[in-house]
Amino acid sequence: MSTLDDDDDDDIPQLSTHALAALQQFMSEQQEQEEMFERLKQKAEDRFEEGEKAEVEEEIVSMDLFKEDWQYHDDTSLKLAQEVMNNTRGRVACISAPTAFVKLKSLKPPNARELFLFEYDARFDVYGDRFVRYDFNHPLDFARATELAASMDFVVVDPPFLSEECATKTLSTVRFLAKEGCKVLMCTG
Repeated sequence: MSTLDDDDDDDIPQLSTHALAALQQFMSEQQEQEEMFERLKQKAEDRFEEGEKAEVEEEIVSMDLFKEDWQYHDDTSLKLAQEVMNNTRGRVACISAPTAFVKLKSLKPPNARELFLFEYDARFDVYGDRFVRYDFNHPLDFARATELAASMDFVVVDPPFLSEECATKTLSTVRFLAKEGCKVLMCTG
């Protein structure tokens, strides 16, 4: 029968002081983002309960908070935002493209009050009246549909699934929202 030496810590992996400091900084930044997100969410809920119209938030939620596989690389979201800004000063819908929406807002375009995110993930309701809860399975059934119909000058769309059904339903939303002359930037896969 073998015995283990309780004092033998040689096989326990340890981080270097630099790696540990970097990890602690990362964890601290994540905590700050989560706390900011919760504050924004609480503000949105308070405004809703008080019946106030949501104001554009100056705080930008980092997309690092959302650890999802649908996020674009920062270069991609910047390119999408620049395409929008170079092609319109009018009303913009980002359909199932939250990363593009957040990047666009962070650039503080002159039409910031005319940016709308159509998204299933209710965590984005921190954007108040700029957020429209959207389910591609019900492409024309969303809040403010009558108000937003045929009103968009530019649409960024990224159907959430690579299927013909999803693309067809999502594009019916695009047609519904687009006014004459609307530009559409569609992302896939």
